[in-house]
Amino acid sequence: MYQICPNCKVFNSEQATECYACRTPLAAAEPEAEPVAVASTASNWREEVARRLAAYRSRRRGLRPEAGQTPLLFATEQLLQTPSPAETAARPTVKAKAREENSVGITIEVVQPRLDFLVAEESLRHPDRAAAPVVELSQRCWAGLLDAFFILLGFAGFLLIFRLVGGETPLGKLPVAIYAGALFLLYLLYFSLFTFFAGATPGMHLRRLRVVDFSGQAPTDRQLLWRCFGYAVSGLTLWLGFLWALWDEDQLTWQDRISQTYLTAAEPVAADELHTAV
Repeated sequence: MYQICPNCKVFNSEQATECYACRTPLAAAEPEAEPVAVASTASNWREEVARRLAAYRSRRRGLRPEAGQTPLLFATEQLLQTPSPAETAARPTVKAKAREENSVGITIEVVQPRLDFLVAEESLRHPDRAAAPVVELSQRCWAGLLDAFFILLGFAGFLLIFRLVGGETPLGKLPVAIYAGALFLLYLLYFSLFTFFAGATPGMHLRRLRVVDFSGQAPTDRQLLWRCFGYAVSGLTLWLGFLWALWDEDQLTWQDRISQTYLTAAEPVAADELHTAV
């Protein structure tokens, strides 16, 4: 152990009575007192811990009122004052009330138009008679007879030319089948070419008829192609597609239904007639 001179701060031995440098007397070292055990009961230290915990909780409650801590088991009811259940239940009520007052409700009403699919389906099923009425069945029959006459006339002219160049036209099952196939091919070319490129056959032009779609407008090329396909189907079924107009509610044929087109008068409907039809 060493002693430090209070005057010059020099280290001296433990037995020295004065500083060897400045001759300042040194105080005798007092023996260290042994620690004395302080008797403390269990209640004293528990009360001290509870008191300090209560002070800490009071300070913390001032900073964060909603914070809570589980009390110690040995704390007395006098030192640890926990909030009552009524106070705890009242705090969220105040916050919810304040939040409810500050909230702003926004209501947006969206009105969606109702889609009427029945009207659209009905317009595709029936032609618009107000814009362009369906021509009478008798008029279409006259136009069909004229077209049939032109087809037979063309087929007869083809056979005549065939005979003039030296060909033979025998009769029998096989020749008749060939004649029928050639006639059907001529029928299909006749209606397809005139329908797609001219919009109507010569018989329709002579009867002053034209082809329109179900809305009364001029048909598209796609609809004309479907009408040509309808002519082929009607011809393959022995012209049953043409006879279907006798039972159809709108007096339309198969080619009319397939292509959603029909025949109407070539002249536009007058304004007074249109008003009467409506």
